[in-house]
Amino acid sequence: MRQRKFYLLVVLLIVIAGISLFALKAAKTPVAPQETSPAVVITIDGADYFFKPNEIRVKKDQKLKIVFKNTKGFHDFVVDEFSVWTPQILEGNSTEVIFTPNKVGVFEFYCSVGGHRALGMKGKLIVE
Repeated sequence: MRQRKFYLLVVLLIVIAGISLFALKAAKTPVAPQETSPAVVITIDGADYFFKPNEIRVKKDQKLKIVFKNTKGFHDFVVDEFSVWTPQILEGNSTEVIFTPNKVGVFEFYCSVGGHRALGMKGKLIVE
């Protein structure tokens, strides 16, 4: 019985020492600074069945903030290639999304509500 308590005490001390060493190492690990570059802000109006502007030009790896204002109808803003979408919002409301385009090319943005995209509610995101 005494020997069993001794082994349990040794195991407990080893566990406590391991946790302490891990905590000390974590405390000394330098943390990289967070990216604080400001986003380029672009306001896009959406209505039946268009975006204004319908063309956006940005630089690759440039943080982008889209402020989407719905001026008529029920719409959203989607860019598949960057997994970007806003909630669908009612007329008179606005929403925003922040993302960083990380590849060069021409990408379509569109409204995913019903047949709005087919009716012309789309535009181009040009990443240079």
